[in-house]
Amino acid sequence: MGNMVAVVAPLALLALVPVWRVASWSLWRRIHDTAFALSLAALATFLLRWELAFGGPV
Repeated sequence: MGNMVAVVAPLALLALVPVWRVASWSLWRRIHDTAFALSLAALATFLLRWELAFGGPV
């Protein structure tokens, strides 16, 4: 599970580019998606630091 989070987190951060460029999304939806991507990236960072993803720190 930790490996999956570590792989998906950078993809979620990359997905923020179109989120903020598409005009049809409301501000609330953009902020919500940004908060989710940032919290996922923080979780992946902690999993890597605690050696729970990919068998150790990068």
